[in-house]
Amino acid sequence: MQTKYTWYIYMKSTITSNDFIKVNGNKFDFFKLVLAVFVVGIHLSHIGFILRPVFRIAVPLFFIISSYLFFSRQSELQSYQLRKQAFLKFAKRILVLYLFWFVVLLPVTIEYRGWCSNVNYYTVIDIVRGFFFGSTFKASWFLMASLIGTFIVWYLAEHKVKDRWIITLGVMTYVICCLVSNYYHLCEKIPYFSWLYGKYWFLFTHPHNSFPVAILFVAIGKLMAENKFHASQRVLKVVAVVLLFCVYGEYCLTRYFGMVIMDDCYFMMPLLCVCLFMLIGQSEPRVFSIDTRSMRSLSVIIYCSHHSIGGLMLKLFQLMGTKEGSGINHFLLFLCTLAVTLLVAYIILLLENRKSFRLLKYSH
Repeated sequence: MQTKYTWYIYMKSTITSNDFIKVNGNKFDFFKLVLAVFVVGIHLSHIGFILRPVFRIAVPLFFIISSYLFFSRQSELQSYQLRKQAFLKFAKRILVLYLFWFVVLLPVTIEYRGWCSNVNYYTVIDIVRGFFFGSTFKASWFLMASLIGTFIVWYLAEHKVKDRWIITLGVMTYVICCLVSNYYHLCEKIPYFSWLYGKYWFLFTHPHNSFPVAILFVAIGKLMAENKFHASQRVLKVVAVVLLFCVYGEYCLTRYFGMVIMDDCYFMMPLLCVCLFMLIGQSEPRVFSIDTRSMRSLSVIIYCSHHSIGGLMLKLFQLMGTKEGSGINHFLLFLCTLAVTLLVAYIILLLENRKSFRLLKYSH
């Protein structure tokens, strides 16, 4: 007998992974561009209460979409060797993308990180640690977090670890990320909490800006790719609105009681992102009059370059005598950075097909 639960949420087994990707690829590309703008807003707008919790959906949804597309293709491959080759191709693409922007943004990164002010053994360790577990150029942590998080989930799945245990691992690491970001000042009263966190940070970096935060969202993407969950659009919209209010409530409470050291992680965020991802994937296909692959390229270029460009724009504002702290000035910084980043992306896409500029294709 079909229960009320299975009427709302059931397995849509008549659609193959490749069919689903073809139908929804343009929507994912469009929304990734929107999410990239959200990331710019996180780093540069400082507009506070109104939109900041909404902007925070960007990185989790990036993880879920990337994982969904990767594991959808993995599920079509029959042998371990083919799946391994597909993962190595995925890893190579991320590493080449990372290397391209690391080199291009190196002058800005050296100045920002202070690598030349006191070069020693610890500088090399800091660069290596930033490459694997944190950031070298600004906001680069997402690339390695995505790669390492995907590897962990892929490796466990290949060694027959069940999805529920992978999700459990992801939940555990995500809870830790929440506790050391939004709830840090609440948890620091626990004996040895601050000491353990300090030791972890010294060896690695903040877990909420590293691969531990990615594991849950990558696992969710894998689960969605392999099972094709489907739900009523009306139910998803209602649940998404309720969860959005819950995230805002969490945002208000943590700030009111002074718990926050960083506002990267919310306990309600994974559930909200699952609802939003399903809404995107299940919505009716749209026909875009422009090439959505360009949107995909734009989203990558915007993400990789925006924070460094924003730092340069901030210095320009300071040279012009603009005072910090004004909401209008922060919003202007956001708009100017977004405009310059889009201009850079447009120039890259315009030149990359020319023989002398073929290396630009590695920018996205």
